[in-house]
Amino acid sequence: MDDTVVDYLIQSHKKGVGLDAISIDPVYDEGLTNHRKLFSNTDILIIQNLTNLEMVGDDLFILCIFPLKHVDSDASPVRAIALLD
Repeated sequence: MDDTVVDYLIQSHKKGVGLDAISIDPVYDEGLTNHRKLFSNTDILIIQNLTNLEMVGDDLFILCIFPLKHVDSDASPVRAIALLD
């Protein structure tokens, strides 16, 4: 994800972003630049490593995210479910 996309997410006040990649930062970026930029400017939810996105299509859908409960954690694996009409 490059600066253009990160800036768009900040300026458009999106509630969340989901992607089929391991991270919104390049693997070599140990400083997590995109994460830090987004979290310092928004309360956005980042959902990474999504699969089967081709099954969702282009129409609107309801996305349900069910995280595991972890104490003193800033992230969790989730079960992501798309409810299609």
